[in-house]
Amino acid sequence: MKLSHEEKMKKKQVTDLMFLCYSFTFFILVVFSTVMVTDVSAEIYKWVDENGTVQYTQTPPPGSKAYTTITPPPAVDGSELKKRFDTQKKIVDKSLEQRKLKEEEEYYARLEKEQKASNCELAKKRLASYQLPRVQFLQEDGSRVRGTEAQRQAEIKKSQDMVKEFCN
Repeated sequence: MKLSHEEKMKKKQVTDLMFLCYSFTFFILVVFSTVMVTDVSAEIYKWVDENGTVQYTQTPPPGSKAYTTITPPPAVDGSELKKRFDTQKKIVDKSLEQRKLKEEEEYYARLEKEQKASNCELAKKRLASYQLPRVQFLQEDGSRVRGTEAQRQAEIKKSQDMVKEFCN
């Protein structure tokens, strides 16, 4: 099924809105992950208790039990994530803009082609109407006046030029 221009534009608007929603969601996630990441520089202690259970704590085990110190991974730099997001957003925005321009160009090219085809048909009909030997011309007051052969030939020439312009 062929979609009309309005339906295509509506579909495109929905797609663009969905993209904006996804982008906004991603941006919020980046912001919250940046805010929620705290500098966790505390060491984590891993040790085995008297029951054989592995324990993880932020304080050393009681007494003189053997333990292993685990260093947490470094904090995430949210500014780098934001820079990457901004770069990707610019790329996507540019792509969307290019797509919009291309769709507009295609739309106007199709309109121009349709208009040219319509004008071609009208020019052919006009040329056919002047092929009869006795041609009448419509006056401004609505009356009809029989034209001369010179007028008819001039209108045939105009019509042929129109056919050349619109039909080629």
